[in-house]
Amino acid sequence: EKLEDLSPMHIRKGVQAAYMPQMGAVLFSVLQQGLGAEFTAECKEAWGWVWTWLSKSMALTLAGAGQQSSLVIMSWDMALDNLEEEELGSLVFDTLIRTAPNLKSIFSRPRQVMAMKFIDMIS
Repeated sequence: EKLEDLSPMHIRKGVQAAYMPQMGAVLFSVLQQGLGAEFTAECKEAWGWVWTWLSKSMALTLAGAGQQSSLVIMSWDMALDNLEEEELGSLVFDTLIRTAPNLKSIFSRPRQVMAMKFIDMIS
């Protein structure tokens, strides 16, 4: 669950599953330097198991999040193709205010300005 929570951040930063071996090498180098003689074969094996599990889990999570992200981007682009930006932004603003009328007081700028800000933010 924690990996899934971290996936969007990793995707935004451009992390790819292909980077995991290099990260593993860095981790093992740091552990070797930090633990010295205490980085025994058993310790290395335990960390190897954890890293293998973590890197496989992260690869699956990144792939799933990437697919979801692609669908979100594609559907938002389709919405922008179907509606003018101002119309779509107004729809977002109006739906937000209709759904949560108490939020209207936090928007001091005119509806048209907020509509375009929503489009910029979401895009």
